[in-house]
Amino acid sequence: MGCVTISLALYSVFISLLEEETPWYGLLLYFLISILVVASILPGAAVLVHLGYEGIVNYFLEAWKDFTVEIEPGGVPIEAAFESV
Repeated sequence: MGCVTISLALYSVFISLLEEETPWYGLLLYFLISILVVASILPGAAVLVHLGYEGIVNYFLEAWKDFTVEIEPGGVPIEAAFESV
């Protein structure tokens, strides 16, 4: 949602720059700044999402271990024949 908000804000700034008679280097400067802003925001957002959901994912992984069954060797040789009842 933050990326959508930022892109809408950048879009409105871009449209206002196009409507006014600004020199071409103003648009170039705008694009360079917006690329730098996006390049700094996206990794930060990715780190925040990772840190926020890491505990939740670990909780479900630990809960899943309660439903799994560990098989331990019982000392019976594998070649043993099954007895029919």
